[in-house]
Amino acid sequence: MANKKITELELLVNPTMADVFPVVNGNVTKKLPIGTLLQSGLPISASSVSVNGQPVVLGQLSWARYDDTQYTTSSFLSVAVADGEVTLPNNGGYSITTHLHSDIQFYNSGSRRVYAENEGDVYTMTVTFKAKTANTNVAWMRIQFDSTGPTIYRRVGKDLFFGKGNDVWHDYHEVFQFYADTDFVTSGNQWKIKAYEATVDISNVIYFIQRTQNHLI
Repeated sequence: MANKKITELELLVNPTMADVFPVVNGNVTKKLPIGTLLQSGLPISASSVSVNGQPVVLGQLSWARYDDTQYTTSSFLSVAVADGEVTLPNNGGYSITTHLHSDIQFYNSGSRRVYAENEGDVYTMTVTFKAKTANTNVAWMRIQFDSTGPTIYRRVGKDLFFGKGNDVWHDYHEVFQFYADTDFVTSGNQWKIKAYEATVDISNVIYFIQRTQNHLI
């Protein structure tokens, strides 16, 4: 086959590690597997492809940030023991999605659900918020994912306690790692908060979501 210009070659929008990528050196065009190029550390780009107005780079990962602007320390959400599990509030009033190299948003403020793009993707998610209680001697809370499918995502969570005294705002910065199954991609998931033994006040929720492994790359 005669050599072609790089602009004449087919652009692979959804390549796999086994697909080949043209490498032009002078007048010679060679074909190398994408996996080999990624392992070599050579820059590979497809700048003509864009998602959410941003160029997509093969092998590049993603992150986004979503802040709640409704509940603050002066206008907080009170979660009573009798309320049971409550969806953690985040209206996404402020967000950073400049580096969201994805066909989807990682969080939907309307459904208050976290989403994954592909089955098998791996994510690290940071959840930060403030909380206080009038009775630190007995009160504690549990934050965790909900579970609607076969994967027990409720295991992705943590028991949280108060150590600064009554009615003092505590800062929580919790980091969780999870992978996406088919149900997570289709239906998403919600963060649940539950108060035990006494009412808990919540404010200033922020989600930072980073895709650390893209199943398609």
